[in-house]
Amino acid sequence: MRGLGLTTIAALHDLDHATACCDRLVLLHTGRVVGAGTPRDVLTAERVTAVFGVRGAIVAHPLTGRPHFVTASVTGDPPAAR
Repeated sequence: MRGLGLTTIAALHDLDHATACCDRLVLLHTGRVVGAGTPRDVLTAERVTAVFGVRGAIVAHPLTGRPHFVTASVTGDPPAAR
């Protein structure tokens, strides 16, 4: 699709899929836009925690170099402390 020069709009709920396939994202939370831009700009650790309640980060995929979304755990106490 990138080579065709077309714009494609998709609703994705898999954040890793969104970071792998999309050049730009619009993140919604309770019906409002809370972020718009590149995957690295939109899916910050703080924003992912606030919107989804998980700790996560965007890192470079080791094979492709594209942004890759990873989660660490749910928010709150570390699993060992639960």
